[in-house]
Amino acid sequence: MTDSGRLPAGRGVPEARLRTSVRDTVQREGARVGFLFDDSGMVSAAGGNPGDLEPTSFVSLSFAQFAAARDLAPEATGGELSRLAQAGGRCRFVLSSIFGGRTLALLFDDGAEMSDDRRTRGSTRPGRYPDVKDVEKAAQALSEAGASRVEGLGVNWSRDAEGEIDRIFKGED
Repeated sequence: MTDSGRLPAGRGVPEARLRTSVRDTVQREGARVGFLFDDSGMVSAAGGNPGDLEPTSFVSLSFAQFAAARDLAPEATGGELSRLAQAGGRCRFVLSSIFGGRTLALLFDDGAEMSDDRRTRGSTRPGRYPDVKDVEKAAQALSEAGASRVEGLGVNWSRDAEGEIDRIFKGED
């Protein structure tokens, strides 16, 4: 700790701030669960309780849907996509573009089993998008600290896997 009571700057502090901002946003907005992932689909932060939701499938489908919508947005709207929302009978999710090629996926329960407290907070109100400013600021701070995204399989692995999937389905050996 420094004399001012703050943690010294370093790679770990901005990463922790990013993880904390995701957890805080999930709680403040009344979401069941939230995942922050990069442009290769790798999760760097999560918050909430997925319950019976399979996180890998949710993130994979969210990543694919947002990437497709983002690619189509310039043709369809002449602009860039910053948010995408989809609602069903029991739940809805909102995908928000975050600084540095990241996406925040928030899942909200809208069914009868949702508590009254969560029903009246944050983005559970119709027509309101979640406030993701804290996550945005934390992602910018991470970039300014010189920390890249959390290392993992990354974009090259994703491209190689995509090529292998194409090869298999085309029947190439």
